[in-house]
Amino acid sequence: MEHLENELKELIIERYGSLKKFADKVPIPWSTLDSLLKRGISNSNISNVIKICKELDISVDEIAKGRITSNDEYRNSEIFSSDIRAIARGAQNLTQEKRELLAKLVQSMSDSGDEELIK
Repeated sequence: MEHLENELKELIIERYGSLKKFADKVPIPWSTLDSLLKRGISNSNISNVIKICKELDISVDEIAKGRITSNDEYRNSEIFSSDIRAIARGAQNLTQEKRELLAKLVQSMSDSGDEELIK
């Protein structure tokens, strides 16, 4: 089993307790799931891969690239650049008052440009 398939197997067992329970939930035959994990994702029927990704709420696009990424994380990575995500993570640790001040500062910067803020 490759690294991706091992990660996928661990995720399934962590969330569902066993491969059998997960296969019943998807639904696909347990033997098909077992074969998919042994032969590899890239050698599998795409409809089964999509079913698995949908049930686990992970990105099919990322699985195709050899990564397991939640759909939320994938969508956020597509929408916001890494520096914007870093600012948002930092803002979560601020008090409500400081977040409001930060929002005003950002709005002021977008409205007037940097020149007025530097003065």
